[in-house]
Amino acid sequence: MYTSNSLTRDMLVYGEDNDMSYQSVTVKLERLGIKSAYLYTFASPHINQDSTIWHDWQIPAYALLKSYYNEPGKIEIVPKKKQRIESMNLFNNEFMPENRRYTLILNTIFINEEQLGILLCEIEHNQIPYLEPIMAQLSSAFKIIFMLHMQVGIQKQLEVSLKKIQASNQMLETISKMDELTGIFNRRGFFEQAPAKIRDSKNAGKKAILLFADLDNLKTINDQMGHDEGDFAIK
Repeated sequence: MYTSNSLTRDMLVYGEDNDMSYQSVTVKLERLGIKSAYLYTFASPHINQDSTIWHDWQIPAYALLKSYYNEPGKIEIVPKKKQRIESMNLFNNEFMPENRRYTLILNTIFINEEQLGILLCEIEHNQIPYLEPIMAQLSSAFKIIFMLHMQVGIQKQLEVSLKKIQASNQMLETISKMDELTGIFNRRGFFEQAPAKIRDSKNAGKKAILLFADLDNLKTINDQMGHDEGDFAIK
């Protein structure tokens, strides 16, 4: 009971996206005397919207094998490139023992309608009572890990959105102070920037020129040569 109750604690030590979390479970299962174990998770919770229509429940296309062992002392973390196992091959894949007979019990890891993962284990009949507290702990741990993973995803989305907002605000700030055609400061930009330039210590003792410019006959240029030429003349 002590070992099974520590499953959730040990899984959460490593955070939301660390395969060491799953390895810690298989280590505990071996200590409990379970002959072999395969711990799968789903990429995201697989939800059965209506639990009363059991015959319409769709089997997930695949599961991710995180950690396993089928020999004493040989607990393995599966490389990410090999973790994806098709659902129809859960009992028949490269990680299964080839030189002996085995009988595996499939246990679903779930919270309410959310299917979170699978535990396949090779267990003696007198150890079956261990499964209930183990599965309760795994279900809680998996749910928390999925929640942490979702939280990280939301945080990343917020950071991206914040950067987009900051970029948009910067663009609006620039547009509000600059003349789009010529690229020089408009009235607002001039009155904001001129005092700062005057007070800048780098400009102390220097002279400045204030230039007023006007363009004659702009309407004539636009009428006779087109507005593109008029814009060129202004620039």
